[in-house]
Amino acid sequence: AVLSGYPALGNASIIKALRKMGSLPGLPRDLDRAGYTTQFMYGGDLGWANFRSFLLHAGFETMLGEGTFTRGLPHGDWGYHDQVLFGRADRLVDSLARPFFFGMLTLSSHDPYVIPVPSAFPGSDPNDLFLSAHHYTDSTLGVFIRALAAKPVWDSTVVIIIADHGHRLPELTPPAELSDPSAFHIPMLWLGGALAVRDTVIHVIGSPTDLASTLLSQLGLPRTAYTWGDDILRPGHRPAAYYGYHDGFGYVDARGGFVFNEGGRRVVQ
Repeated sequence: AVLSGYPALGNASIIKALRKMGSLPGLPRDLDRAGYTTQFMYGGDLGWANFRSFLLHAGFETMLGEGTFTRGLPHGDWGYHDQVLFGRADRLVDSLARPFFFGMLTLSSHDPYVIPVPSAFPGSDPNDLFLSAHHYTDSTLGVFIRALAAKPVWDSTVVIIIADHGHRLPELTPPAELSDPSAFHIPMLWLGGALAVRDTVIHVIGSPTDLASTLLSQLGLPRTAYTWGDDILRPGHRPAAYYGYHDGFGYVDARGGFVFNEGGRRVVQ
């Protein structure tokens, strides 16, 4: 959804269907055609869930996985912890040919929430573990952003931070169904010295499928290949978001939303 503008499906993953995946557009491929250096880095196994093949189809020139990291550094169940990822990213930024598109995926905030530092939230229940893991990832991200902001490249850089999916934690009061829109509400931040508008909250409904279209539009590049997304900053944009969950899908727009259960063939909310 983030890199190809294709919506997530409830009971299937298009990156496991090679022939279908090969027909998707790719944000890094479009930026490569526009003269950008493209690189992706992840502290874990890029072969997991056919991810390497997808990144290759999407157009990344270089991909760095856990096999390219120095052994002995803090490592968890999924791979090298986020402090290692961001530390290496800080060094790599100085060597990347400009202009560049540099993608990263964090992993320390993923279940089972094991982190290499003392927990910020006391307790061992799922909520505390979840919050402590995200506190850790956020702190390592903060170190990276502050270091990046001190570099000359900051003035011509945009940093986009977005979650790859929602989550049932932290548990809401009262508890919400796993299909509830509140469980799929994710953050998106745009930072960097290249921004023309700063310190602003834009109250527009959108989804990860809109990211590629929105970014390409800001760069003055074509976005017509991303038929499932839109530029959320475009005048006349009709704000809406779709999401998939295991048993169906949900839809949210300015009027409200609904949840459809595929097995029961009925609207449940």
